Amino acid sequence: MIAALTLVPGRPSPAALPPGAVDDLKALAPEVLDIEITGAEAGRPEHGRIPMLYRATVRAVLRSTESLSPGEAIEIDTFAPSGEVTRVGPLLPPRLSPGWRGRVWLKPLPPTAGHRGIHRFLPAAYGHGFEAAE
Repeated sequence: MIAALTLVPGRPSPAALPPGAVDDLKALAPEVLDIEITGAEAGRPEHGRIPMLYRATVRAVLRSTESLSPGEAIEIDTFAPSGEVTRVGPLLPPRLSPGWRGRVWLKPLPPTAGHRGIHRFLPAAYGHGFEAAE
């Protein structure tokens, strides 16, 4: 039997990560932290997304290769969708606001020339690496 695939023009079919991939990405994340967002800086939108730099305070450390401690300031370099974006691929990181609290799975960015002594990170599991606290 041949199965038919129906595509609707203008509506891409969402693609997910393979089964278990999110769990694997989270398990391999060097940093697992409970944080509170203290600042959010948006860059110039490009290609349907907005570069974002979040400042946060570490509330609890579940795993850290960077030897982080509660109370430390960190930065998360990521992006957020620009408006209504239909996209194929993994879940996009959410747009966060100051006061947001939750658990994040991160990977460290190497220090740059302008390094100010604040640890900087990237999401380690796409948008799946941000879970709001209840």
